[in-house]
Amino acid sequence: MTVRSITLESANFMYLAHWEAPEDHVDALCAAVDTFMDEQRDVTVSSVHITRMRRLLDSVEFTLVPTDNIAWDRLEALSERFADLVDKHVGGAACDS
Repeated sequence: MTVRSITLESANFMYLAHWEAPEDHVDALCAAVDTFMDEQRDVTVSSVHITRMRRLLDSVEFTLVPTDNIAWDRLEALSERFADLVDKHVGGAACDS
């Protein structure tokens, strides 16, 4: 099961995702970040934190920060687009439980 949470705080947002998935999904997640950054000029990835548990990719947390002042609704739209890209790149690789 994939659980995702997008937390909007002041002028930035954080994307936190939990998977029970092989570690090689890190490549898929990085591809999602690359695609997102190629598309968008309003935000930048400020940090990526990956937690592994027993050879499984347990959680990945991305913090994305706007490069300039943008409207709150635009930020929400960007966060949803980022979540969609992660889902697309990881695909059906996450284990359903």
